[in-house]
Amino acid sequence: SRPDDARNEGWRGYTGRADAAVGRMLDEMPLLKGGIAYLCGNGSMVEACTQLLVAAGLAPQDVRAEQFHAPTAGPPAGGLPAGGPPPS
Repeated sequence: SRPDDARNEGWRGYTGRADAAVGRMLDEMPLLKGGIAYLCGNGSMVEACTQLLVAAGLAPQDVRAEQFHAPTAGPPAGGLPAGGPPPS
């Protein structure tokens, strides 16, 4: 996702948002019927990729997904006790 990062020098694979990369991949490679897609990422990316895969012919039940969301700024509702989180 960071093609200009020096650590990615020499990378020749797909770059950019995952849904854009999935769209390009589907144009270049046929989707295998009966396959299963595994997605993990933020909700909008997972939804966009799911729509692309289903539109390309993958059965909705064959798209497995796990969504994560960026943490929000600030402490959770109710705040943290003085001195930081409680001991574990």
